[in-house]
Amino acid sequence: MSSSNKQPQVIIDLNKILNLNDLTEVKRMETEFELNGWCFVLLPTELILDSNLTQELWLLFKSDHRKIRYSQRKGIYGYSKVNHKEGIKILTGNYFGEFANKELVPVALMKPLNYLSQLLDAVTKRLTEILDQYSVFQREPSLSSFIERADLPLKDDHFGMLDINEQSAEEVNCVPHYDPGLLSISILSTHEGLQLKNMTNNEWIDELLQPNIGVIWLGEAAYRTTQNRLKPGIHRVIYPQDPTC
Repeated sequence: MSSSNKQPQVIIDLNKILNLNDLTEVKRMETEFELNGWCFVLLPTELILDSNLTQELWLLFKSDHRKIRYSQRKGIYGYSKVNHKEGIKILTGNYFGEFANKELVPVALMKPLNYLSQLLDAVTKRLTEILDQYSVFQREPSLSSFIERADLPLKDDHFGMLDINEQSAEEVNCVPHYDPGLLSISILSTHEGLQLKNMTNNEWIDELLQPNIGVIWLGEAAYRTTQNRLKPGIHRVIYPQDPTC
């Protein structure tokens, strides 16, 4: 079952959480995580991508001779194309420099992607700290114990994965799934396709295609450590012209 977003969606003000430690917004976010494992968020200005970066990414994906240079033999990181999915995957934190040295980061994108990686790391780290502070993950706030319980590799260095995907019209990804980590932030979609599972009515909700609105969804680590009190954010990518999925 699919939804056309007829009902108004709850949008959490991420600015208030990150900059003001706003308890009301944290509790609204927690409620959405308990219901569905994801929520729409009003993005800080810094996370609204510059049009020059999106244009450079578009040019990269359209240029066969450029993008293949940034492929890894095993196709795990850097540029890859597997069936319907084409994109660039880069680990952030201290790993970004290693990826750049291995020439897995396009030269023209090195500076903006490094900035974006550092920004996303700072945002996710700050958000995790605030959610822990307000006992969203566990009754007694303790980020170190939560990291240990969740089996997250964050004791020495906070890092994540930057995943940039190109739209594909060749195939449809209809497989609903959730991610293995703690949480993910989706900050820009230029095409329709991303859908999020509403666990209360079993409907699929389309992502809001607005540059100042993103999505945060929880991964396996969050629901496992909270014994499913917080739900995993189930999502899928579906090419909208195909009515069969």
